[in-house]
Amino acid sequence: VEVLTMMPSLFISHGAPDRVISQSPAKQFLHRLQESLPTKPKAIIIFSAHWFNETVMLTSTGPVDTIHDMWGFPEKLYKVRYPANTPEWLHESVSHALNDQGVVFQSVNRGLDHGAWSVLALAYPDADIPVIGISIPIYQDFQKYIEFGQVFRRLREEDYLVIGSGSATHNLRELSHNPAPPQWAKEYALWLQKTVLANDYAALSNPYQVHHLT
Repeated sequence: VEVLTMMPSLFISHGAPDRVISQSPAKQFLHRLQESLPTKPKAIIIFSAHWFNETVMLTSTGPVDTIHDMWGFPEKLYKVRYPANTPEWLHESVSHALNDQGVVFQSVNRGLDHGAWSVLALAYPDADIPVIGISIPIYQDFQKYIEFGQVFRRLREEDYLVIGSGSATHNLRELSHNPAPPQWAKEYALWLQKTVLANDYAALSNPYQVHHLT
């Protein structure tokens, strides 16, 4: 596992939530995630693709519930609880970072949905790191997402781990039991990886353009 020298920001494909109670290479990857980080995070800031809103929302201080927002899975999965907690100092720190950049936000009494807790339950099963959940704002201009991400740069330098949980591609109509991903998904994933590594913000702010990979 490659060891990083500073706290990164991560994008993790959370997959199906029953990964928590089954075995897979992805589960083993998350179990070993801590090994690739330079130190134990001071706190975790997590964004789930299942929580988006016009206004930025933060989980309020105190215990954070586990939301089982999925259907048709084994009963065992609905009994899983991830005892996350958002302490006051964490909420204030994130609030100050948002205020400094002029981002309007609200605090809400909301738990972590499966996009968040299914990742944390595997990466940090002891639940001994403070967590705050943040909703994804709805922007028409993708450049605003890049600017929004800059809000959390200072916190990352203070050993806050920023996690985005979702999926680079998502099309349930084309979901099948065939283990081979469709060509369009492979092409987009490769383009995304290449573009992120190149820090090509202009291309990232226009993700719906037609990509021709070589």
